[in-house]
Amino acid sequence: MRFLSSAVARTARVANRTAIRFLSTPAHTGPAFAFDIDGVLKQGENVLWQARAALQILSGENGTGKKYPFLLVTNGGGSLESVRAEKLSAELGVNIGENQLVLSHSIFRSLAEKFGDKPVLVVGGPDDACRQVATAYGFQQAYIPADVVAWKHSVWPFQKLTEREESYVKHVDFSQVEFAAVLVFHDSRDWGRDIQLTLDLVRSEGGVFGTAKDPKDAALWAPEKQLPVYFSNPDLLWGNDFEQPRFGQGALQESMAAVYKMTTGHELQRTTGGKPSNATYHFASGLLGHIADPETGKYEGKVYMVGDNPRRYLWLVSFPLAPH
Repeated sequence: MRFLSSAVARTARVANRTAIRFLSTPAHTGPAFAFDIDGVLKQGENVLWQARAALQILSGENGTGKKYPFLLVTNGGGSLESVRAEKLSAELGVNIGENQLVLSHSIFRSLAEKFGDKPVLVVGGPDDACRQVATAYGFQQAYIPADVVAWKHSVWPFQKLTEREESYVKHVDFSQVEFAAVLVFHDSRDWGRDIQLTLDLVRSEGGVFGTAKDPKDAALWAPEKQLPVYFSNPDLLWGNDFEQPRFGQGALQESMAAVYKMTTGHELQRTTGGKPSNATYHFASGLLGHIADPETGKYEGKVYMVGDNPRRYLWLVSFPLAPH
């Protein structure tokens, strides 16, 4: 905790030292900053005072009025960027625009170009929150596991839908729906159910629940024939107010892959975004370019990244978000 506070405080000092040096040069020459949120700016629900101070300095409260481009990049999610940005603005005491925030599933926006008009299974998050996010991203036929349970209770007989769940489920005959992909937007609230339903689709014929590929037809099990499965982050562990780390989406992914291997003999093909994937860093690089220089959308200066995982971040060391 002391180490994280020190890192954020050093960010503030870097900005203060360079404020005068860069005062007469364009903002896009840098430096720029990218912060993780959980464990860096916040510890559980508690906002670090050093975080507020650092972001205020970067936002121009530094004696010179110079502003520095910065992003918040997190493997958290479950809501629209605009909603999370508004909450963070109130917590951190500075204005955070939705274009300054990269959530784990932000990169799924680009998948709407491919799957926008096709049925997809959206996994994770509370209630139907991630369905709402997916719909806002452009997925016109987004279904969630609770919809499938409402269709046929025997697919996961251990869940009895609550009155609240009944209020938002979609009643569909899934024997007539051909799913095109599974998108794990956020942490699963029911691992058993979500592993079952995801693998039901991956092993299905044509993405239809209740069907199965012929196990003797090797061509059907070729990797390129598998239904696409996307995970929004690889985090095996994550931290909150509890004394020990909790299992995250990465643990779900490994569990799912192990069950698939044991039941089919094949490797689960999947695509993973979030930090530290290239996809997320390229996405963040594009946002940072438009923040630094709206006219050109380019940024070629240094980026200092601040995170709480030494294996993923170089603490306050120059690190390109994407190759130029």
